Amino acid sequence: MGLRIVLIAIGSGGDVNPVLGIASRLRDRGHDVLFCTNPHFRRSADELGLAFEAIGAEQEYLDATLDTRLWNPMRGLEVVASGVVATLERTRDLAREALRGPGPGVVVSAALGMGARLERDLSSFPLVTLQLAPSALVSVDQPPRLLPGVDLRRVKKWFRRVTYAATGAITDWHLRAINHRRRELGLARERRLLLRWANSPDRVLGLWPAWFGPVAPDWPAQLRLTGFATFDGVRQAEMAPDVDAFIARHGPPVVFAPGTANRFAGGFFAAGLEACARLKRPALMLTPFGEQVPQPLPGARDSSNGDAAMHARYVPLAALLPRCAALVHHGGIGTTARGFGAGVPQVVCPMAFDQFDNAERAMGLGAARVVAWREVTAQTLESALGAVLGNAHLRDAANELAHRVLAHDGIHAAADEIEAMGGRAGLQA
Repeated sequence: MGLRIVLIAIGSGGDVNPVLGIASRLRDRGHDVLFCTNPHFRRSADELGLAFEAIGAEQEYLDATLDTRLWNPMRGLEVVASGVVATLERTRDLAREALRGPGPGVVVSAALGMGARLERDLSSFPLVTLQLAPSALVSVDQPPRLLPGVDLRRVKKWFRRVTYAATGAITDWHLRAINHRRRELGLARERRLLLRWANSPDRVLGLWPAWFGPVAPDWPAQLRLTGFATFDGVRQAEMAPDVDAFIARHGPPVVFAPGTANRFAGGFFAAGLEACARLKRPALMLTPFGEQVPQPLPGARDSSNGDAAMHARYVPLAALLPRCAALVHHGGIGTTARGFGAGVPQVVCPMAFDQFDNAERAMGLGAARVVAWREVTAQTLESALGAVLGNAHLRDAANELAHRVLAHDGIHAAADEIEAMGGRAGLQA
């Protein structure tokens, strides 16, 4: 008998797509799957034939992308915490869907779907927390890079503990509505809501491989690493005809991808265009918000000039990146993993959240160079691209990482872990 599985995704496309991939795999294995996220992503769920429930309104997602605080490394937490609180009761109610009806049920939730975690303290059901990047799991022993210019590895452990205690107090204040709700429900107050409590006591899945983020001694004992869960939807193997024609005419482009939710990348695209013009390289600008891309683009110029460019709202990275010369991006975990899988050199320009840590890990693996977002200019991008294009050592490192990524199916491994939790639920029923 199949399981009843409710999957809750919170965030941008990079956060939602891995959960979509896992949901689709579980459905194909015969389970009763309900996929839940902001209605901005409903079309993707419909294309996959997944049963869908909305969390919030699409306008709420769009409003968040227009909030200038979102990409500030110090203030982005304010926007995220507001979204968590706003969806608390909805995600709690959706978690109860897995408890309705006969047979075992499992809830799989992003860490930010804290209503599911709250319901877990009230009801008996297996909860699987999904963590997309190593920096989401704080560690005194192996601290991640969370801010530009701040490296906790260079300070004593006591100072790291003090830093995490202060960070936990700040996040708890932003999420104080959760403890207010806990008190109303007769539950004790929790500390370090985001840093500790958000992780399910049953199972936490880290959607990355150990070679990217080795398990730290002080990470949760219930953590399992599955490998990257890269997924572009039903169109992940399809190349857009106009992009295909552009590459055929001008050769492998440099791809600029600042993130599907980034509404403030105008300077990034302008700098990238100028850098590619100087290097005589074609450029492909990826963003659903075309108003950010400078106009007119030099797409009509003769290909011999080498500085042709085009804009595309969306192209599946699985199809695009193997045909590209380099990838310049924000450092989101999904884009970073896709770059690894394609064996393409990367220039990472981190802004906030997990991006600084992902960038440093990519550079440490020999497959990338890093230019902080605030330092992006035509000159810095030209220099970084010059360092990766034609760099034999970096190309070899990127190719080696591609073999590692392609040899392991992270979505398959995550689905296995979720099914195992369902088996435990069946024993408890």
